[in-house]
Amino acid sequence: IVDTWDQPLRGNFNQLLKLKKMYPHIKVLWSFGGWTWSGGFPDAMKNPAAFAKSCNELVNDPRWQGLFDGIDLDWEYPNACGLTCDTSGPAVMRTMAQAFRAEFGNQLVTAAITADASSGGKIDSADYGGAAQYLDWYNVMTYDFFGA
Repeated sequence: IVDTWDQPLRGNFNQLLKLKKMYPHIKVLWSFGGWTWSGGFPDAMKNPAAFAKSCNELVNDPRWQGLFDGIDLDWEYPNACGLTCDTSGPAVMRTMAQAFRAEFGNQLVTAAITADASSGGKIDSADYGGAAQYLDWYNVMTYDFFGA
């Protein structure tokens, strides 16, 4: 069903909302970060509660009410190097997950994580085990087993 110019919600968001109405079991998450946009995470994590609150306000904006079921946190990489390097410390992943769970309540909170489990690799840089209790699941970037 094509959008019209005078709809309050148009484009990808409206098409996803229509799809969810047709198939209510589908879950849609807003993914923050990624390779290109992870550089802001260290500054945002200086105030985890405020970061989580601002993301929640965006994900749950009334303009697209009912579209998003939660958030996916794609920080590449906490306490390690990706496009930029982070030195926030190993607890930062757990702290972030805890803040987002507190803010998002029963909505889905997931995280994309490295597949680098080599000795001293990125998986050892952050407390992913401690963060797991606050997340619904991890999305392991298996396409990065040998670098992308």
